[in-house]
Amino acid sequence: MTVRFLLPSALALAVSAGAQPVPRSLQPAAVTAGGPGFTLLVSGQAFTAGTRIVWDGSALPTRFEAESVLAADIPASRIGKPGPVAVALTRSEGVSEALTLTVNPALEWITQPILPAAAYQQFFAQVLGVSGGTPPVRFALASGVVPPGLHLDGYNGAVVGYATAVGQYSLSVRATDASGASAVQLLRLTVAGELRVAGSGALPSAIAGQPYTAQFGAEGGIAPMLEWKVSSGALPRGLVLDEKTGRISGTPAIGTAQFTVRVRDSGGKTAIRAMLLEVRAPLSIAAPGLLTGFAEGDPVDLKLEASGGTAPYVWSLEGEAPPGLVFDSAAGILRGALEAQGTYRMALRVRDAAGGEARSTLELPVAPKLEPIPPSLQRATVGSPFSVTLAARGGGPPYAWSLVEGQLPVGFRFEAGRLEGTPRAEGEFTLTTEVRDRAQRTARTTIRLQVTPPPLPELQLGPLARLEPGQQAKLHFRIDRAYPLDLDLTVQIGFEGPPDPAVLLSTGGRQTRVAIRAGQLVPASPLQLQTGTTAGLIAIEASLGPPGRTASAPLLERATVDPAPPQIRSIKSVKTADGFDIIVTVISSTREIESALFAFDNAQQLTIPLRQITSAWYADERSVAFGTLLTYRQNFTVRGDISRLRGLSMTVTNGIGPSLPASVAF
Repeated sequence: MTVRFLLPSALALAVSAGAQPVPRSLQPAAVTAGGPGFTLLVSGQAFTAGTRIVWDGSALPTRFEAESVLAADIPASRIGKPGPVAVALTRSEGVSEALTLTVNPALEWITQPILPAAAYQQFFAQVLGVSGGTPPVRFALASGVVPPGLHLDGYNGAVVGYATAVGQYSLSVRATDASGASAVQLLRLTVAGELRVAGSGALPSAIAGQPYTAQFGAEGGIAPMLEWKVSSGALPRGLVLDEKTGRISGTPAIGTAQFTVRVRDSGGKTAIRAMLLEVRAPLSIAAPGLLTGFAEGDPVDLKLEASGGTAPYVWSLEGEAPPGLVFDSAAGILRGALEAQGTYRMALRVRDAAGGEARSTLELPVAPKLEPIPPSLQRATVGSPFSVTLAARGGGPPYAWSLVEGQLPVGFRFEAGRLEGTPRAEGEFTLTTEVRDRAQRTARTTIRLQVTPPPLPELQLGPLARLEPGQQAKLHFRIDRAYPLDLDLTVQIGFEGPPDPAVLLSTGGRQTRVAIRAGQLVPASPLQLQTGTTAGLIAIEASLGPPGRTASAPLLERATVDPAPPQIRSIKSVKTADGFDIIVTVISSTREIESALFAFDNAQQLTIPLRQITSAWYADERSVAFGTLLTYRQNFTVRGDISRLRGLSMTVTNGIGPSLPASVAF
């Protein structure tokens, strides 16, 4: 925006054409180096359209605003360096006296990027500072966020308030001076949490008579910490606290000290924490010295104990461990299984974290080991008596046996080291037994028992009665002797002849599985065979086996469905406008029908040939789903009084012969 200063007309001065222009003031009178370009206004008198502004000795393109105001645009490149700039006016008569425009130094931040920490919910004020520029300078948030509870005072350039959220914050603040020059500074401000003494309250333990140091720490608050004190209780005798650093040191005496430490931060806040410091006795080994009750083959899991000193402990064993044992030096554990009898002596050493050391000796006598004699794989048969007696050697008889792992097979018992019984289920069983001698030593052995079924019985199928189309015949399966286990009877049928989906088992398919329960001779569920409607050969295949196991060799039987005369399954009449229709459903095991014979109640008979149409139907793939079943519709036209007919009978004939007659009444 261009500001023009015009004199009221009443105060206008008369200027003669030859008067020298006189500059009185500049607007603006000061700008900032490195700032944006601006419009310079020169106010004075005796200005004409030919008067030009001279900037630092160079005439500029000038706009004549009025006899008392001239304007020129000053680009940013003309104010790159700070210092005074002479501004004069020129016309043909010469150059006027010069006024001075000040180019102030560039606007720069003097506030460091890391601001002093603010305390949580305490008053905080931090003035932001810049140098150079043209006053006044204003401040605004360029990016980031001011911590909650604080705000940026844009006029005074300060961050003030009561911080309400602990954390670390980054914000960019832009300073802008009166000439439009600006500078951005990235600031980081930490809002410190409530002051507290760090740690759990338990200091690392000390060893009596040995130098000790520990350092207290603080969390939150405003660093640096100014003072540490023991506010109640007392440090262990021999230790002192450095109140400036929070460090305790000295050579303590044995005991446990409970005391309260207090810290004060730079903001004047204080925090306390109850502390515990245990001063332990010097390091020593609490080893048993002589170990008894071990025998060859016994497991060993011995944890060595140390007291005093400073944990953790590191153990070492001088010499070799007894055969079969290993020594864990980090945990101080001697473990393994003793491999040989004898008496073993070991030298032990333990070192603590502070470098203390203690020594001891350990003596381990090993008696002959207790050892059960492993039995070989035991085999038993379902339904047959079985027994096996376990034995042991070594240790100190007499022996006591017990079953410690595994489930006894059904029908077995285990007493006094003897496994006996009559198994009732097949399978493989693993039993772990334990033998205990008079010195209470124990050892274990495993019995592997394999129980197998007896040979399968013979499967028999009773003779089948003569099979006819559309018949359900019972299948008489039987085994020749009772079996001690459940058996699966698998039955599958096949049909050799024209396709007929009605050839099925009573279970709804051509294959099924039924159970013959243990001790029974026949299946738990009876089976029947549905012959369908087509003549052919039915093959019956059956096999026997335990559930889920490979079956015995299959039993094969064949039965024939002989060709038979047709059968009329249903017949009905339907009246029409000029007579009636006869609808009849027929099956024919030979898949052909020669003719139909209709006999009326007035003794009239009518034979209708059907070979052509029935042959076409049975040759059609759609007929397969119905076996030999077909529905035949015959139309009759009646001339005269139809009510005189009371009904008719009908027979159909195939290559075997005629069906039985079927009648319908009108």
